[in-house]
Amino acid sequence: MSVKEISEFIEGGKSFEVQFNEKGLIIQPYKGIAKTDAKDVKKLAKKSKVKISKGLKDLLLQISNELISKKITFRLIFEKEPLLKFDLDHYLKFEDNTVKIFGFKNEEESPLSLIIQSIKPNYTVKFYKQLS
Repeated sequence: MSVKEISEFIEGGKSFEVQFNEKGLIIQPYKGIAKTDAKDVKKLAKKSKVKISKGLKDLLLQISNELISKKITFRLIFEKEPLLKFDLDHYLKFEDNTVKIFGFKNEEESPLSLIIQSIKPNYTVKFYKQLS
């Protein structure tokens, strides 16, 4: 069930989050944090859908499945570019043929180490250090 659910979110360009609790896997739409008045919601709701390539959709589905199999909590957020967030300081941004990696010192850090081999064949990987 989870693969189908995730595939539907990714195909539709809809943000979602994956969590685990004592009952198991929970996949739900990502709501984010509202920082606006209700008046502004109509303007925000009209934004265009994110267009992502078939190859990137397949990669995001593969990464999602790998993280779920290891019971890693994450969010996949579709903005201008897809954003894979593990926490506030650790995330990946997918742009064209480049994956920008924030908050990780190297490829061996978990959970990046679980997915880096899926990313590297088709994407250039760039590390960015945290701003302190």
